[in-house]
Amino acid sequence: MKQPARRGGQAVQSDPMEPQGVLLAACRRLLRPVVRILLRHGVTYRQLAALCKELYVEVASADYGLRGRPTNVSRTALLTGLDRKEVKRLRDMVTGKRSEPKQRQDRISRVLSAWFQDGLYSAAGKPNALPFESATGPSFVALVDSYGGDVPPKALLNELKHAGAVTQDEQGLLHAVTRYYMPAHTEAAALERAGSVLEDLGNTVAHNLFRKSESEARFERRATNTMMDARSAKAFREFLERDGQQFLERADAWLSLHEEAAGRSGNRVRLGVGLYGIEESS
Repeated sequence: MKQPARRGGQAVQSDPMEPQGVLLAACRRLLRPVVRILLRHGVTYRQLAALCKELYVEVASADYGLRGRPTNVSRTALLTGLDRKEVKRLRDMVTGKRSEPKQRQDRISRVLSAWFQDGLYSAAGKPNALPFESATGPSFVALVDSYGGDVPPKALLNELKHAGAVTQDEQGLLHAVTRYYMPAHTEAAALERAGSVLEDLGNTVAHNLFRKSESEARFERRATNTMMDARSAKAFREFLERDGQQFLERADAWLSLHEEAAGRSGNRVRLGVGLYGIEESS
């Protein structure tokens, strides 16, 4: 990695047209919305800096090993610019620290998707009303047992109700209102989801930047126009809500159709697609 030149003990900034300068400029744009979220929730620069140190060690340790082996402490120190003692301390700290929020969100979405598509719980693509529990027929508990992994049914139901994805009528039957899980904003679940969305998009961009020639690119496209009248924003949002939702439902149906056959191979991967709207003042 090229180090910045130094004059009189002071580091000289990278040429903005060199690859590292372009990358740092791109990183500045990437981090701006992240910093906006962090400041809104009282996270200080020192907390973010400490997290960045952990992530540098975590990624360097996991992704930059030689000949298929994990990266050793010395190489991690060289890549990150941290001393070996600090690398070892941080490696011990981050071991096993990756949490499960994205897996939990995927399971919640899988439960909702199955409610709309599995013939046990739906009819003609419309979700059936379900009792929470039943000894004789389909129920919400049975649905979660089949598609939700180890997520407790009661906790999952409370989250879906809070997010407005499920309602309960006077007879106690549960109704799926939407096929997609979108946690209420300002809640911890919404922040966890925001992190997983940014991670998914970032992983796709990073894969396309650094993939080997034999590795296929992942789909990543944009459609933007800087000459739009601000009055068109509402109509465009409505267009995305309608047509974007239809596309996501088709993608969800495709994934569900191919899920069982792929599961039998034992070589499982996470597949999916995300859509996001763009709107900013010029």
